[in-house]
Amino acid sequence: MRLIIDIVGFQLAWWASALGAGSGRWEPGLAVGLLVVIVQLIVSKTRAATFATVLVAVLAGLVFETAMIALGLISYAAQWPSSLLPPVWLLALWMVFATCIDATARMLGDNGLIKGALLGAVLAPVTYWAGAGFGALAFPEPLWMPLAATALAWAITTPLLMIVFARMQR
Repeated sequence: MRLIIDIVGFQLAWWASALGAGSGRWEPGLAVGLLVVIVQLIVSKTRAATFATVLVAVLAGLVFETAMIALGLISYAAQWPSSLLPPVWLLALWMVFATCIDATARMLGDNGLIKGALLGAVLAPVTYWAGAGFGALAFPEPLWMPLAATALAWAITTPLLMIVFARMQR
């Protein structure tokens, strides 16, 4: 049941963010993202670990996305609070992803950190590319550079969040 909540929650937040930002609005993604995080914290049996993982995720997102913006590898629609920082709707998505780490780690099983790195490296660029299709973000040419940077960041971040969650759970 928890996996279903994770999948539905993430999809709701992603669609609200992509469609909202593509329409120049940051509010839908932020509102749905925060609602999903709150619901996830309420239903969580490991609330402290989930909360700690959400905090680490939003910090990692802030660092990674700010670097991507500063390097000119990505630009976001519905920029708020500043064009120099990742928009709040995107940081909310990072937080929502963090609430899914428990189920993701359990689903990956043995060698979960390696599988998590591969999962992040493959799925994150696809997700960002899909968001670009809705006008939520834009990549410069050559396209492989921002996608490779995204793959690298998520190959590091996904196992990092899995480690944070596991350590905080103890």
